[in-house]
Amino acid sequence: MNKFNDVKNTLWVLGLKQGFDLKDDVITWERGDDGLLIWRAFYSDEDDWDKEIQTEINVFFKYINIYQKAIENEDIGQASGALQTARIAAQSLATIFDSLDNDIHNLLTGEYKTNNFLWPQLSEKGDCPNLNKDEDPVWMPLIINKE
Repeated sequence: MNKFNDVKNTLWVLGLKQGFDLKDDVITWERGDDGLLIWRAFYSDEDDWDKEIQTEINVFFKYINIYQKAIENEDIGQASGALQTARIAAQSLATIFDSLDNDIHNLLTGEYKTNNFLWPQLSEKGDCPNLNKDEDPVWMPLIINKE
């Protein structure tokens, strides 16, 4: 899997397994006790995560290039404006990934599930049975909080 729209669909399916539809407008706009949206990403078929992320990346690099040319031309005003615009694109990307992180957290905890969905139990060592640490360089054992 290497497309964000595939990730969107995978998370949507996990929501279905937990008893709710992330494409449902009622679920999409549900707020938690803190008044914030519970689900921060948008899962409708019209929402194209790949296009949204690529657009922000393109804007970021466009304005970084403008910044660099302005610096080379010693145009500090244009450099400053371009760098600020690149920063806004970076903030947009951060918001997208923060939303994704929030939703993955909610799905992992199962706090909002409406059925008896349970994750498989981990071993005492924290090993995930379907991960191969030799093939995945970012693999690390999960830490089990034992209180």
